[in-house]
Amino acid sequence: MNGHVFLAAIFATPLFGLLVDRVGHRALFMAAGSLCLFAAFPLMAYTHASLWWPTVLLGIAFSLVPAVIWPAVPYLVEANRLGTAYGLMTMLQNIGMMVFNLAAGMLNDRARAGEANPGGYLPMLWMFAVLSLIGLGFALLLRLRETGPKGHGLEQAKLGA
Repeated sequence: MNGHVFLAAIFATPLFGLLVDRVGHRALFMAAGSLCLFAAFPLMAYTHASLWWPTVLLGIAFSLVPAVIWPAVPYLVEANRLGTAYGLMTMLQNIGMMVFNLAAGMLNDRARAGEANPGGYLPMLWMFAVLSLIGLGFALLLRLRETGPKGHGLEQAKLGA
């Protein structure tokens, strides 16, 4: 089931990229992706819905956010600093994945999560839900800035420009 998230991303990410190029609203799409990500965790934690639904939400989020954030970098960073910007983004992303995967494991271990205690996964799910909400907050702050006088054009369509 977990592999389906990434299989969907293979096809969905370029389609989301094309959509964002055509309509703009990059910060708004990042907020939508963060909201999908947030919705997946309580759905897994508190419902008996098929895992297909949160998997779809995770797939959308894992496709939509990268399709927006990585191509947005040239609008925000000078051309002679793009390599550094992408390098720092990759480094921070990998540090975040390492730290929060370790934290998830620690939370699961402390709560004795497992087949005999599925409720032990709740702290981990809440950690990821809170991180999703923080991402949503940053996306909304970006949208606020980009729709104001100090915007960088992220909310504008750029196809053919």
